[in-house]
Amino acid sequence: MAAKFWLAATGKINPVIILKNCALPSLVSKLMVAVLMLLGHVAIGKSTEGYTVEDTPGWVVSATSSVEASVNEQQYRDGVVYLLVDRQWYVTDSNQSQYSHFQEKALNPSGVTEISRVSIDFDPSYQKLVLHKLVLHRDGEVLDRRQRSLISLIHREQNLDVQIYDGSKTLNILIEDVRVGDVLEYSYSIEGANPVLHGHFSKHLGLRWSVPVKNLHYRVLWNSHRPLRVSNYQTDLQPKINTLALGKEYVWQRQNVTALVLEKDTPSWYDPFPELHLSDYQNWKEVIDWALPLYQVSTSAKQNKILSELNIDDEANKETQLLTALKFVQDDVRYLGIEMGERSHKPNEPDQVLEQRFGDCKDKARLLVSLLRAMNIDASVALVNTNSGRFVERGLPSPTVFDHAIVFVQLQGKKYWLDATRSYQQGTLSSLYMPDYEVALVITPQRSDLVDMSKDVRAVHKKEVEEYFNVSGNPDKPSTYLSKTRHERYYADALRSDLAKSNLAEVQKGYLDYLANIYPKIRVAKKLRIEGDAVNNAVTVIEKYLIPDIWIRNDDKETAQAGFEPFLIQDHVKQVSTLQRTMPYAVLHPVEFNQTTRIRVPAASSFENEFVEVRDAAFFFTKTVDFSRRQLVISYHYKSLQDHVDASEIAAHAQHVKEVLEQSGYYMELQLGLLDILFDHGKVNWDAVTKGMKAIGLDRLQPQP
Repeated sequence: MAAKFWLAATGKINPVIILKNCALPSLVSKLMVAVLMLLGHVAIGKSTEGYTVEDTPGWVVSATSSVEASVNEQQYRDGVVYLLVDRQWYVTDSNQSQYSHFQEKALNPSGVTEISRVSIDFDPSYQKLVLHKLVLHRDGEVLDRRQRSLISLIHREQNLDVQIYDGSKTLNILIEDVRVGDVLEYSYSIEGANPVLHGHFSKHLGLRWSVPVKNLHYRVLWNSHRPLRVSNYQTDLQPKINTLALGKEYVWQRQNVTALVLEKDTPSWYDPFPELHLSDYQNWKEVIDWALPLYQVSTSAKQNKILSELNIDDEANKETQLLTALKFVQDDVRYLGIEMGERSHKPNEPDQVLEQRFGDCKDKARLLVSLLRAMNIDASVALVNTNSGRFVERGLPSPTVFDHAIVFVQLQGKKYWLDATRSYQQGTLSSLYMPDYEVALVITPQRSDLVDMSKDVRAVHKKEVEEYFNVSGNPDKPSTYLSKTRHERYYADALRSDLAKSNLAEVQKGYLDYLANIYPKIRVAKKLRIEGDAVNNAVTVIEKYLIPDIWIRNDDKETAQAGFEPFLIQDHVKQVSTLQRTMPYAVLHPVEFNQTTRIRVPAASSFENEFVEVRDAAFFFTKTVDFSRRQLVISYHYKSLQDHVDASEIAAHAQHVKEVLEQSGYYMELQLGLLDILFDHGKVNWDAVTKGMKAIGLDRLQPQP
């Protein structure tokens, strides 16, 4: 199930796209399309294969904007003024039509590049594309460009990189002779609706974007027996409602819509962009009822054969049975989504998935549920939104707000959420990694509303490092370094996945290159080793090196320094990039990092014990230094407390992060040729110095300022 299901087909105009703050198409991508067209993917002017050219439909109400409107050019991006965004829908019990109408003005050469290309996406398996208008407004003239454009209908799989084929097509239009100051006006209709939705209608209509819009016009002409529900998010805009011969008319209009730029590093759930939510589903029970026939399961000889081949003993522990079936669906059924037409929401039959040995999240979830029920395990498919459960909660009921299917299991009084699309998972049910999608819609007749899944998956994802340095010998000879890094839950899954796509030699080289940034002459002393802990879903990486240059001589040639960096803390705790914020700042959560550095130091060394604590609204950090019997132990602990920091607390958070990074490191200084005496952070251990001086008769010497 692709993440774009709830997005309406719109064309090039980014303000119309529901995904927020999208970058406008790059010049490079446009040039690539142009090259493809010139190499033969071109249908010149008169050819209309795959689409038609017709007049504007009679149900549409005209909406225009002055092409001579004055604008503040400093408020616009990429040299384009969006004068008009007009979208209208006509919904009946038997059909749906969407009309889109835009006006864009080129302010400079960059703007010319932007408006000279139009792209319209649609699914030809159930939709018909009709082009209405394609004109340029120039110096009071209206220039028809339908016969002076390069028009190409291409099959472009935009989600191919994530193994999803949706069958959509794109009508690309390259317009000739566009000049600075021109206003491009174009309109088209897309007729038809996905049959899998059984005539239901739902939309999310943006009211503000990262670029300004002079005139915004939404209209819905409703002629269906199902009532249309409307709800607002971050807006009080109400529709004008009229009763017409063709149905009930809803109209929303706004002028001079200002830009709203999303700040960097905001949490995924944060969405300040106002929206209108439309749906003809009255409650979540209706969505469940819609989904039940799609996800019904039944046993079959093919499934029983698979269970037999997996050697699942009927007398075995139920958890063992479940984990065996889960591993089979995850690893033996590869992920591949053929989501053309109604397959966007309708899964294949479990037997077909077994036969072809591939499927998307819907297919794999349905198959797993079918296998589990055959073993008398209570399991159901659950629909989630991978971006934010809050997006689901704040909107109206609709199946189009979900982009992923997982599995909900109740076993021995406990609840578990499983993802059949994840690979290389290990562990018990309680230790398996599962993202927290906040809420889910469990597809079972026993449910009638959203389910809170957060309380069942609140697991902390850990990394722990134990490292050992021996710097007690001759400073001119290599020191030994041993590191053990333990990855748990999410980090364990990610590491196993990386290892499956690589090999130990490549991993070893990557780790060596990383450490060489700190110790340039470091070399491998022993081959890297991987140890798995399947029960606790953990993976440990063991590394051993020799470091010839751990002591760096100072300019005076009489002293040398060695540094010890807690890379685990420094890799995951980052400085705040900007203190001027009005939006929440995202923090990695829920995570816990522990790094312990044990250093064997020269004889007669002495260090003071330390304890440092930093408390923040989003995390807790400690550093402990303990010295005993020639071993210096430096321990770092970081644990997240929440996934964001409010804008009002960003200054304090930035200061706390700075304190953490300042404390993340330990430095020693060695007196060469006179005494093997260590200094902590540049502060001389004068007790040790005095003892050393007395031992060699130099106690009358005074330290220089």
